[in-house]
Amino acid sequence: GRNVQANPEVFRQVVAAGHEVGVHTWNHPDMTTLKPAQQKAEIENTAGEIVAVGGTAGRLFRAPYGAVDPTVLKGAENAKLLSVLWDVDTQDWTGPSPDQIVQAAVSGAQPGSIILMHDGPGNRASTVAAVPRIIKELRAKGFEFATVGDLVISDPPGSDDMSSESRDTQR
Repeated sequence: GRNVQANPEVFRQVVAAGHEVGVHTWNHPDMTTLKPAQQKAEIENTAGEIVAVGGTAGRLFRAPYGAVDPTVLKGAENAKLLSVLWDVDTQDWTGPSPDQIVQAAVSGAQPGSIILMHDGPGNRASTVAAVPRIIKELRAKGFEFATVGDLVISDPPGSDDMSSESRDTQR
């Protein structure tokens, strides 16, 4: 949220280039440590800024650190957002080389994978350098790229997928 506010032109360029945008909170807190009202404010403030700057309401939510619990998931559902996590973590935030980021992404990818990478904080030169190589290597292996929205449309959640309500009973 703060990044959208601080960099509105960059955000508009991202949207204009056809990238899908989701809510990732205003201040990047561990949502599981917040009260429901605070969680709601993190989501609503960010969603509002996205609409104000980009004109497009996102429908996706990824909690910082992937930290979710039933209350966080329910808050996202109440905001009409689909909670999405990842299955391949490049650990790019730890400062690895481009080669290490490429290796993590390519070796972990499977059909339908979501690869986690970061735009900050700090210098993201290694991440930026790794992206074209990741794309090239995954395409060479027959992978195609899609937005999360495209994945949901082509393979919608089924009755066997867990909702926040079913997670409540398993904790």
